[in-house]
Amino acid sequence: MKITYRMYITVGLIALMCLIGCGRSDAPVVLESLEEAQGAGSDAGSAYEAEGAEGTGSSKNRDQEPADAGQEPEDATVTVHVCGAVREPGVYELPGDARVADALVAAGDFAADADTEYLNLAAFLTDGQQVYVPTEEEVLTGSVPEAADGSRYADGGTAAGEDASGRININTATAAQLKTLPGIGDVKANAIIAYREAKGDFADVSEIRQVDGIKEGLYRQIKDSICVR
Repeated sequence: MKITYRMYITVGLIALMCLIGCGRSDAPVVLESLEEAQGAGSDAGSAYEAEGAEGTGSSKNRDQEPADAGQEPEDATVTVHVCGAVREPGVYELPGDARVADALVAAGDFAADADTEYLNLAAFLTDGQQVYVPTEEEVLTGSVPEAADGSRYADGGTAAGEDASGRININTATAAQLKTLPGIGDVKANAIIAYREAKGDFADVSEIRQVDGIKEGLYRQIKDSICVR
């Protein structure tokens, strides 16, 4: 068969069309892959930005503290039990810086038979404290009860062997303290100490008359200056 020029042209056109056709069929695949890659990158970028924004917010929240963090409450209070020779004994809630005098005001002040000089009215109160006000008779006879924890009710600045009114506690006083009493010298002070070591603590101040050398006259001189605990 004789190949003519026209046949060359026809074969060339067919080949060109095949090439163009193959290019067109591959193009959508390539474009689709590019779009998927771009979409994945866009989604990843958006997720990263969202996570970054959330992380920034969390960091701010973590760093941010309440305005009153670490501050002391301004309305701190103490609860105390006021009893004994007061008009209205009971449990009272008072400001944290309250003193014994404030507790007595809350309890209606001293009762008529109270010893108003026994307690240290300027002492600060502590939470859970019991404030006991003795009567004059209790102080005179040395029969003021002890607090529940065994401590003295009268606190604040008295020396060992003395109470808040300066009375000498004959159960704990040293010889030097006993000698501050009228008519008590070395001999009688040592006799008082020897008596309590042999017999135990004095039950009341009148028992001191059992000590050698303490007669009725001397007892009347010192009875208002001594006490027992």
